[in-house]
Amino acid sequence: EHVHKGTIGTVYSLLDGQFEFIEAKILENSELLNKQIKESNLPEDIRIGAIVRKDQVIIPRSNFIFEKGDLVVLLAKREQLKEVENIFSISSI
Repeated sequence: EHVHKGTIGTVYSLLDGQFEFIEAKILENSELLNKQIKESNLPEDIRIGAIVRKDQVIIPRSNFIFEKGDLVVLLAKREQLKEVENIFSISSI
């Protein structure tokens, strides 16, 4: 398992690391908190596969709203990882 900054963990790599399944937690200072997927600034090629909220697994649609504590499982290209880390990382400001 690769370790990324913030609340990011790699679940699985595909095609010699060209893609990664990533899990990331929504924290109270996340820029995604209380936003719909369609209103978020996630890179266009990222695919959110599932959200784990408490004991429930949700397959989200574009109008899904992120809540604090949600565990987001997504697929991203390797070259998008820095951007994904920035979106899910804890701000030091």
